[in-house]
Amino acid sequence: MSKLNPIIIIVFMFSFISVATHSFALSEGHLSQLQSTGSCKKCDLEGADLSGSDLSGAEFEKATLSTTNLSGATLTGADFFGADLTDANLSSANLTNSFLNGADLTNANFDGADLTGANLHGAVTTGASFSNATFCGTILTDSTTSDSDC
Repeated sequence: MSKLNPIIIIVFMFSFISVATHSFALSEGHLSQLQSTGSCKKCDLEGADLSGSDLSGAEFEKATLSTTNLSGATLTGADFFGADLTDANLSSANLTNSFLNGADLTNANFDGADLTGANLHGAVTTGASFSNATFCGTILTDSTTSDSDC
């Protein structure tokens, strides 16, 4: 029985490496899809560095973007309906007229972001940071409109 244990461990390690490699390749494919089409619905971009990118009008509907770095990105008119942005960094991002309806924004960083005309109706904002963010014509999670920075 003791001779089987190293074999089981080796098989397990190769299985884990295979799954991890496949997941990474899948994310790279989604990143290529986003870059070529501007659409990445239901895709996995977890942990991607998209800081400073111009993703105006991009479609991220129900995408996984947790821990993604979107700081300083231009996301004007982007659609994040139902997306997972848990722990994402959107500091200083331009989210003018973007759609964040029903998105999970738990612990996301929106410090200094421009949310003018953005729609956050139904979004989960627990622990999210909005220090120095701009709210003008912004639809908040409860469907009220904030014009505090107009």
